[in-house]
Amino acid sequence: KLEDQADGSIFVEVPATVPVAEEWVELVFDFGDAESGLYDKIVIFFDFTATEDNTFYFDDVAGPPYDEVEPEEFVYSISMLIPADDYQYKYFVVEDDPTWDLGEWTGDPNRSVTVDADMTVEDVWGEQPEKEGNVGDKGDALYNVTFEVTIAEGTLVGDLAFDPAEHHIFIAGTFPYDWGWNEPGSNPLLELTIGDDDPINLSTPDISAPEAAVNIFPNPARNFVSIQSGENILTVTINDITGRTVKHMAVDAPEVTLNTSELISGFYLVNIYTESGVTVGKLQIQR
Repeated sequence: KLEDQADGSIFVEVPATVPVAEEWVELVFDFGDAESGLYDKIVIFFDFTATEDNTFYFDDVAGPPYDEVEPEEFVYSISMLIPADDYQYKYFVVEDDPTWDLGEWTGDPNRSVTVDADMTVEDVWGEQPEKEGNVGDKGDALYNVTFEVTIAEGTLVGDLAFDPAEHHIFIAGTFPYDWGWNEPGSNPLLELTIGDDDPINLSTPDISAPEAAVNIFPNPARNFVSIQSGENILTVTINDITGRTVKHMAVDAPEVTLNTSELISGFYLVNIYTESGVTVGKLQIQR
């Protein structure tokens, strides 16, 4: 039989019969129907109950060449229209709730890229960067930048074995607008798409979007703020002036009221996500 060395309860058996007594014979065990990749141990045993007072000898146990199966790799991507600048960033896995805990590695360094032209940045999950860039004179130009990261199925991320059917890849970094260091999973626009799916293309958001489309009130606010939209709101996030996400809520309704009692006085950007895209509004908290 073939067995899993770590767990003997995982096995498959195939019988063979000795056709002639007291002669060397070749026995062939056909495991062609066994699932590949599960077994790493060969076990040979005899049916001693079938006969009595017999001695069995065996020699030259061999199997077919073992070809290790390489894990399948997946390429995730996202595209942004961003100004020329130096950016730092990192990729994260999200299983269910937003979290910083499942990054490529813990702490520094961040990845870095110098944006001074349209480009595609090709990364491999977990390979740390060697140096930071310097764009010099930034100017006012905007460039299309596509970030790609390759990750193999089964890659250990914290205590998780990466599964593209269960897990998601997000990017976080020093990007402009509301795309900055958002907690991975809190901003749906920053999720990378997989394989042949068209990458999300983030264009410059219109901070002064028509107020008729989305209404944020009262503004200034203290302990509560309500948001009304002409269409169904999917998600709302509130970012402080550094780009940090301070509040996130899944909505699925055209109106929502948020508790802002924990926010300190100051100005915030409110990102309202609908099926049509994102509208960014300004909010002031006064105490």
